[in-house]
Amino acid sequence: MIPAVHIKESEPDLLCNERIVYSLLGPHPRIAEIKNTNLYTLPVETRIEKARTEPLCIAFAPNGDLQQYLLNHPDIPQRLRAKWGVQIAEGLAFIHSRHIVWADCTPANMLLTADLDILLCDFGGSGIRGSETGVSPPRIYCDPELDSSRNFSGERRIDIYAFGCVFLEILTYNADFLSPTPPDVRRGGMQCPCFAFSLWCIDMSID
Repeated sequence: MIPAVHIKESEPDLLCNERIVYSLLGPHPRIAEIKNTNLYTLPVETRIEKARTEPLCIAFAPNGDLQQYLLNHPDIPQRLRAKWGVQIAEGLAFIHSRHIVWADCTPANMLLTADLDILLCDFGGSGIRGSETGVSPPRIYCDPELDSSRNFSGERRIDIYAFGCVFLEILTYNADFLSPTPPDVRRGGMQCPCFAFSLWCIDMSID
């Protein structure tokens, strides 16, 4: 039998932060669904307090994460790849509208539904309302002008640049990104096109 939920396990601080982020985001078609909570119906202050102690049960995604799907399905139609890019941008724009910095925008943190729609997940290291993030993107997804070895405070640009890298990976099936040990993205190489392309896509998703 296919499980209905995935019970998230992580470091206590990251798990607590992730529960709080989900409680602040609320339901959205591009965000992984929480199955065992009534947090969304409570006042914000009550949500945050309750989120500190509740278990985190995420709705099961039958097609796994995007990274593995790309590796296992090399002949994905371009129309589907383009749809994923738009859906990721929609989710990211929504996250930023809630004053949250994801800080972990990678294909491994994007789930696929039975209909192959994108659901963003894994907010354990996210920054909330300007607070420092608990993680930073892997170097291959990190803006070369930022230091990938440190965390960041309220800098949405780390998500925007990472999104550009992810979308380029989706569209081109670039083995450098999908490799378990990808090479560094060096200054001046992909920085400008990824950042500009990311801004354009997120603007489109807001409209």
